[in-house]
Amino acid sequence: MVWESTDLINWSNQRMVEISASIGAGCTWAPEAMYDAKTGEYIVFWASKTENDNFGKQRMYYAKTRDFYTFTEPEVYIDYQKSCIDTTMIEHNG
Repeated sequence: MVWESTDLINWSNQRMVEISASIGAGCTWAPEAMYDAKTGEYIVFWASKTENDNFGKQRMYYAKTRDFYTFTEPEVYIDYQKSCIDTTMIEHNG
């Protein structure tokens, strides 16, 4: 779900974004976003189990957007041997 605000006080109505349908996701867990000032894009990342391994384990995926309406195709961000359900990104030294 996406809400928008220019002042962090007044918010738009929520709208649903389907970001993980193309990967056959069974869920979209713990989504977060980080802004990349170099490219002007937001990197949205989350955990999903997908049908490609019969929903066997959670992997971290990401997609990019500039407007939260259109997104790049999701790609695997982290794929450990066991499920990974949450992570964060922090900018460090640029």
